[in-house]
Amino acid sequence: MKIFRRSVFSLFLLAGISGITWGADYGLPSGIQEGNILHCFNWPASEIKAALPSIAAAGFGSVQLSPLQRGDIKTGSSWHDLYRPYDLAFKTSSFCSEQDLKDLCSAAAEYGIKIIVDVVANHVDKTAGFHDKWWDSNGRIRWEGNINYSNRYSITHGQLGDYGDINSEDAEVCARAKAYVEKLKSLGVSGIRWDAAKHIGLPSEGCAFWSTVTSVPGMYHYGEILDAPGPNQSIIKEYTNYMSVTDNKYSNGAAKENGGIPYGYGGAWTVDQSVSDTKLVYWGESHDTYSNDEWSHNVDQSVIDRAYASYACRNGATALYLSRPNTKGFNNIKVGKGSTAFTGKHIAEVNKFRNVMSGKKDWCEAASNTFCVTRQDGGAVIVMKGSGNVSVKNGGGYCPAGTYTDRVSGSTFTVTATTISGNVGASGIAVIYNDGLTPGPNPDPNPDPNPDPDGSTTIYYDNSNTKWDSVNIHHWNQPSTSWPGTPMTKVADDVWKYTFTDDISDLDGFLFCNSTGSSQTADYNQKPVAKHIYKGANGNKGQVTDEGVYSEAGGDPVQKPVVTASPAGGTFSSSVSVTLSVTPATATIYYTTDGSTPSAADSRYTSTLSFTETTTLKVIGIGNDGTAGDIVTCTFTKSTSPAPDPQPQPSDNLITDYYKVNPDGKTGSNKTIAVSGHPAANAMSNWTADELIAQGVARDVAQAFKGLHERPIVDSYSIYAAYDNDNLYLGVQLVYTVWDIYGEGKQPGESKPYNMDGHMFWAFDLDPEKSFDGYINGTGPIWNDKDKGAKFNNGVDAVLMCSTKPGVGTPGFFIPTPDGHASYDAAYCKTVPANFYGYKDGLHPSIQNIWGQPFGSDPSALLGNEGFIDLRGEIDDSAHTFYEFKLPLSLLGITADYIRNTGIGVMYCDKYGTSPVGGTPYDPSYFDNVSGSYSMDPSSSKEKEDEDIITYAPARIGKLLNSAPTYVDGIEYTDNSDPEYYSLQGIRVIDPTPGIYIVRRGNRVSKETVR
Repeated sequence: MKIFRRSVFSLFLLAGISGITWGADYGLPSGIQEGNILHCFNWPASEIKAALPSIAAAGFGSVQLSPLQRGDIKTGSSWHDLYRPYDLAFKTSSFCSEQDLKDLCSAAAEYGIKIIVDVVANHVDKTAGFHDKWWDSNGRIRWEGNINYSNRYSITHGQLGDYGDINSEDAEVCARAKAYVEKLKSLGVSGIRWDAAKHIGLPSEGCAFWSTVTSVPGMYHYGEILDAPGPNQSIIKEYTNYMSVTDNKYSNGAAKENGGIPYGYGGAWTVDQSVSDTKLVYWGESHDTYSNDEWSHNVDQSVIDRAYASYACRNGATALYLSRPNTKGFNNIKVGKGSTAFTGKHIAEVNKFRNVMSGKKDWCEAASNTFCVTRQDGGAVIVMKGSGNVSVKNGGGYCPAGTYTDRVSGSTFTVTATTISGNVGASGIAVIYNDGLTPGPNPDPNPDPNPDPDGSTTIYYDNSNTKWDSVNIHHWNQPSTSWPGTPMTKVADDVWKYTFTDDISDLDGFLFCNSTGSSQTADYNQKPVAKHIYKGANGNKGQVTDEGVYSEAGGDPVQKPVVTASPAGGTFSSSVSVTLSVTPATATIYYTTDGSTPSAADSRYTSTLSFTETTTLKVIGIGNDGTAGDIVTCTFTKSTSPAPDPQPQPSDNLITDYYKVNPDGKTGSNKTIAVSGHPAANAMSNWTADELIAQGVARDVAQAFKGLHERPIVDSYSIYAAYDNDNLYLGVQLVYTVWDIYGEGKQPGESKPYNMDGHMFWAFDLDPEKSFDGYINGTGPIWNDKDKGAKFNNGVDAVLMCSTKPGVGTPGFFIPTPDGHASYDAAYCKTVPANFYGYKDGLHPSIQNIWGQPFGSDPSALLGNEGFIDLRGEIDDSAHTFYEFKLPLSLLGITADYIRNTGIGVMYCDKYGTSPVGGTPYDPSYFDNVSGSYSMDPSSSKEKEDEDIITYAPARIGKLLNSAPTYVDGIEYTDNSDPEYYSLQGIRVIDPTPGIYIVRRGNRVSKETVR
């Protein structure tokens, strides 16, 4: 919380109010993170104790109290007095005495409710006599000026407004805070909410505060992290070593901006920083957004409730519900009992849903007007802007098919393997599941819309391979037939059917044959599945396969699941990571690693597999209707030979009428560019067409092909270069040609790159003898070393990373370690001077047209000259943005003469998610998974998280690569035979382009580099 006003991004949802009618068995979870939290903001302890029955009935697993660190608090005190503590210690008041807290915790425990106390640990009241004198000596309070939020040190050491900062690095301060935690625990408290947690340093920053206070056993902790913990957002992961954290940007957005509907599955902590759901706290609104006169005090409670419902039904993340004060206004809100809107049936049913779904995976489906969360083998919560009939996706097929009664409104919902349909009541929230978590009125998890009469079972046979004039079926055990079986009935070309009228529970198997039995399929030793069609292979006793559900009425053909492995096999040195995907995405993947045939009884694929020994992986996809795909076998062989040193293997660049790399031999200019940092007032006039070294096209980013609802998008169109004796200058034109065509349309202001904390990523080829993969320690990309991203195999040996938002984050210039990787160590991650780049809105004068493919085009269209349209008239030039950079040559380790005489390479990567989605010059890896589904949002592209191995060459600055061969290893060649060039795969190359080749001269063979 802070009583100082601040500007934040936001998100959240809707609901109505009615009574509670639950019984005494509340079924509350055993842990705080596993349930939801009611924030009894400003409530005296006695009022909370009196309300425990209704709190338990509403399904809240825990209750959060306001701070207890000031002795003069009473009903009617100003709310913000609570956040100006006297001490980092318990202080008895009429608001809450020690006995009051002890009694509350004891009474709450009878209901299974846990008590959380809000703790202010980063300041005390500055006024003399309003803080303990202990703080006035030994530097326990520091006054280092107000906070600069672009500087992490300032965030953890600066004063919040006019309140001095507690010296949290001091061992005595840490001990005092720990003693307070121990005191609260002794009174029965189960958890701590740490106010303004980002203002207290981490162990990696030399501060032991968090490791000290969280060492008290048996206590839950969560920290208020508003916006970001600092320029380097990745440190949020270190916070989660000690506590759960709030995600206010993602949380606020639904109710503030979108009528109560969240923007997708998760926010930056989950999507960009890989924070586990089990370490997150969401809300519909917070006491800051309401009491600090921020956005939520004028938002209707029903919208807030919708937002809360969307988060409170999740697996892993907990959600906080604010009991609003009964008045508005920063100076009007007083200590006292607040709203009891939490007792509404729609809130209670969502909480109960969360409690009974404990441990079941969730799936989020966001649309323009609805948000649906399904829980595997459980049920669903549907939230919409308003009320009425809806039909939403059954995400992952998680909600069992059947007919349900909405526990909020009482209306009926019908669920199939793919859709959830029904009427959402006035609250805008529907909750569906069945008691005992078993299917409801229709016990069949895959209900047949046209059931066979009297419990009979009909199956079909595909005769297209066997081509018999007529088809019989022979089956055995109970019931059984005599050879050659019983005739089937033809229902369509090559399709025959048969109905079992008897109970088939004891049937052991069946086969198909012609009418005389002279030709037959192999035995199929399983029970038949109703409505499935079976197919025999060519030849006598050909294998029978189950092709899935068949519709006589000519319905949609059954899609046999297809599993894809990446990589699909090969050799590795130490370990290999394997990602599996399946089409359709609603199918489930099962796998074995012992060579056995996989089935639904084997391990279910949920995340990337890692192998350190030779392994045979077998996988199968099984659809929601039981349709099984073909088995895919992949063999991963561990090599006993050491891995070779990384070698650059640049390919030809894509050069068309629209893609250009060093057009007309241009390699930039030898001149000084007056880069002033931000604002870049002269950016458009600083550069000319002579400095243009590469041009791409617009909409050559993954979201132009899949994920058309996403913005903002960074889409590079052209890059520029110049140099003088001191600096390298770079420019990049970003174009606004991808926008939300499914909802909010063109909104360039919100979609500006400098309005988000995106990644700007330059890659360099500085030394022809060096290369690196660009992965931290060889494991993952610089911006997220646990996932996949850009892996360089094109001679790149340095990268520059910074934020699209100047002043945010800590820029870094990365050079290769001795083993060819990247590292965060200072020797390999160099500091970049301040104000080295800036931006200006507009389109550079050298660009007359913005060429791109129409929405919906196939990515292969980018490779030719057909189908391009001029997008310049789509939007005003001011919607585009130009960035310029100034990098000291000393940072790059080169000189102006080196650029002139040897030349360097440069390329720009468009990044969104954890991986590039485009770039200039173009590389085919940017689109090798463009049609696949992003794991966190199937409506978005897999390119946001795949591994892109970049092989196309950077654009050149100063000097083009020569085509003459230069020899490696200092070998002297005396054989005068003409050289013959072969690729590394052994293919003869007549006119070698730059790269590495096997070269034969007479009877001498060597590996050489053509530059």
